[in-house]
Amino acid sequence: MKFNFELLPEDFIHFNYYYGWYRPEKKKLRVIIYLYPFLAVLAVLAVQNSGQVFSIPNLITLGLTVAISPFIGRLYRKLIKSKSLKYLRQNPAAHITGEKAIALTENNLILSADEEIVSTIKWESMHSFREDQLFYYLFITSQQAVIVPKRIFQEEEQEFRKFAKRKIAATK
Repeated sequence: MKFNFELLPEDFIHFNYYYGWYRPEKKKLRVIIYLYPFLAVLAVLAVQNSGQVFSIPNLITLGLTVAISPFIGRLYRKLIKSKSLKYLRQNPAAHITGEKAIALTENNLILSADEEIVSTIKWESMHSFREDQLFYYLFITSQQAVIVPKRIFQEEEQEFRKFAKRKIAATK
């Protein structure tokens, strides 16, 4: 199986957002971040009910925490976008975006980038297979992945998905 596609800067940004926020390992972090303002309010109420005086700096910090909590997701997205674009500007030789070709064989995944770089990765060395609504992620390590946009597929998507998932799962 072989596929050619272009990886856009937006695709790289989406991967970084997925990696930092949406992958299953981050679920506890998301829950804590969204529950934090409520826990902070409960802590203030508990302190006040115990008869202790809550200081002005603590009240200001609490107020700011509660005020910005609805915007955490948007702020995080902006930070990820900014850092991703900065990384792409500073590392053009990394060939993260641009024309790509991916070939799946029985033994290897072969990735070509801009016709200058060819990487052969044995299925046994692959870390994991993940997906979201827009992409497949073939993780080489826990932090590095081959990003395959779902938009490139017409008819072979299910075949690709089953094959890659089976090959990576077989090595674990």
